[in-house]
Amino acid sequence: MHPFRKIYALARPYGRKRLALVASLTCLQGIVQTVGVSSIFPFLAIAADPGAVRQSQLGGEVLRRLPEMTDQTLLIVAGLGAITMLLVSNGLHLLTIYATASYTRGFGHWLRGASQTVIHQSLLQGLR
Repeated sequence: MHPFRKIYALARPYGRKRLALVASLTCLQGIVQTVGVSSIFPFLAIAADPGAVRQSQLGGEVLRRLPEMTDQTLLIVAGLGAITMLLVSNGLHLLTIYATASYTRGFGHWLRGASQTVIHQSLLQGLR
């Protein structure tokens, strides 16, 4: 049996929705972490050469949609954007760790109770 099917078979009585929530949060966290770390690159590009960013096709298109700003203001806005994305990704990471810990604690508690029931039933059958 495939390992994922074993996990799913064990987790199904405890709650498929909870498992799906934890798996979804984990996937979302990976995407947001990637975006959060990648948000540093535009800031570094602007810090290195603001003129090159203004002249690039993508940078020019983005800057046309924003109000006119000096190079220093552009650098501050890009830095605040990068910091915001990193804070959001870390906040989602914290939420995912909490959800995972809560799920594993509850699943362990449920599994312990289910295994004790099976052991008690086998002991009672042995006494009969």
